[in-house]
Amino acid sequence: MERNTIVQQNPMTILKMAVDYSQNTIKNMVGNLVKPLQKYYAHVLEKEITTRQTLLLLNAQTAFIFGVFPVECPFMLRVLFGVWLLLAVLKCKKEGC
Repeated sequence: MERNTIVQQNPMTILKMAVDYSQNTIKNMVGNLVKPLQKYYAHVLEKEITTRQTLLLLNAQTAFIFGVFPVECPFMLRVLFGVWLLLAVLKCKKEGC
């Protein structure tokens, strides 16, 4: 008589596999979205830049847009956007963007 055995996985192992798969999927999606921007920024700056530098430049651009375009915005929110922009530019400077 044959005995059918079921291989049981530890739930934590399955969870870790799912998290790893999700992280890899997100990294691939971000990579596919960032590569064209990285090429564009490299062309504009006339030097090669890393993916991290691309994300820092994108962060600074986003902070600038949030700070400039909302015409009617509470003063404190504008101050927060200004601080965000300042920190983003300082990070870019530190990274050598």
